[in-house]
Amino acid sequence: MEEEIKILDVEKLIQELKCPICFNILNDPVMELPNQHIMCRKCLLNFNETLKKFNKQNLDSKCPFCKEKIIQLIKPRIIITLLNLVEMKCMSEDQNEKCDWKGNGIDYYEHLKNCEIFKKQKKEKINKVCDKMREILDKEINPHLKSEHLNIFNEHVKEWEWLQNDNRDWKWWWWCYMPWWENKSCLECNNLWHKYEDEIQVYESKRICLLNDD
Repeated sequence: MEEEIKILDVEKLIQELKCPICFNILNDPVMELPNQHIMCRKCLLNFNETLKKFNKQNLDSKCPFCKEKIIQLIKPRIIITLLNLVEMKCMSEDQNEKCDWKGNGIDYYEHLKNCEIFKKQKKEKINKVCDKMREILDKEINPHLKSEHLNIFNEHVKEWEWLQNDNRDWKWWWWCYMPWWENKSCLECNNLWHKYEDEIQVYESKRICLLNDD
């Protein structure tokens, strides 16, 4: 007589199939060794690209969780099997224009790449988040940049238009990406950074999640 097996908590299972970095369903999941942490391949790559820009002397890939050097990346077969068994729905939310697609977790992201309804709604969300960020930046940060760092503002910032399609963190841009100090410090930039950092970060987290959600 075969023993009947039931899954007692489907919602808990779904949570285990989410990436601990982006908090979405795992997309091309990888397991790092030696500590067997599982995450999206893209999330892991983004983490290490940023890490290397901050610390160019250390080029070893590290796990975002245990911070240990990654010895090897493997495909977590049991997770991939479960993703094939889980039924997903399209993330489109507007009831007036809703996508009825259903499929397994493996096909989920391929669908989102081609779903016009989802792409339209995602763009609208990103625009709203970026508008909120610009409102904060326009209070004091942009006037200061235009007044004291005009060449850099005109060449690189351009009213922060890149926020709508660039998933790099604005903090990283501010301090590391552009060599705009030219070996000089700006006390006002530093003060504005500390004054608005927390407020902007609320929307920045949403912006990056939306841009990475593909």
